[in-house]
Amino acid sequence: MLIITFKGGARELAELAALVFSGTNAAPRETGSREYEATLSLLAEFGAPMVARVYSHIVAETAEELAGFISPWLAGSSRTMGADQTARLQEAVEARYFVSCGLYVLPTEHLFISVERQ
Repeated sequence: MLIITFKGGARELAELAALVFSGTNAAPRETGSREYEATLSLLAEFGAPMVARVYSHIVAETAEELAGFISPWLAGSSRTMGADQTARLQEAVEARYFVSCGLYVLPTEHLFISVERQ
C-alpha cells in the first residue's frame, strides 16, 4: 500500500484569495493541482486510488491574528498584500470565521490518497 498526502482542494483559502484580490491586476492563484491529478493518474495504473478527506483547523483569538497567519499563502510568491487586500481579508475573516469572543476558526482540507497494488 502507498499513501500520499496533499494539502487538499484549498477551497476556503482559494475563495478568500479570489475575494481579497478581486478587482486588482494580480494573477489569480490556481485552485486545482496538476500534481494531484498527475498522482491520481499514475496511481490508477496500480489499482483504484482511494481519497480520504480530513480537516484540520486554524484557530486564532483575533481576526487580525488569523488574517496575518494566512495572508502569506493568499499572496503567494507573485502578489503583494496591500492595505486594501488586508482590510478585505480581515472583513472576510470577521464575517466567515468568527465563532465566539476570542475565537476564530478556519477549516483546511488535507487529502490522503492510497492505493493497493492489484
